[in-house]
Amino acid sequence: MHLTGRALLLALFGAVTFVAAQWSKDPDIDGLWRVVLLTLTAGLVLEAWAQRRVRLTARIMATPPLELGRGAALRLRIGHGARREQRIEWAPVAP
Repeated sequence: MHLTGRALLLALFGAVTFVAAQWSKDPDIDGLWRVVLLTLTAGLVLEAWAQRRVRLTARIMATPPLELGRGAALRLRIGHGARREQRIEWAPVAP
């Protein structure tokens, strides 16, 4: 799991509201930081639950015959079960 920009912004807002609640005598913002951090925690739990259901699949397709020492064309097909876009970084190390 990673923190997106929105989650980082919400965590920063939670920290700022906590400091403001500690310095201020205003009872209206006394528990506001708890609401912000509870929202952040709920969002992270929801994201972890959604990402757990995503199954990454990879399939290599080659045109036969594959001969030792000869070049061949390969196709790599990567799929997932999520409805939203997933980013994958591929860094081949083959010679």
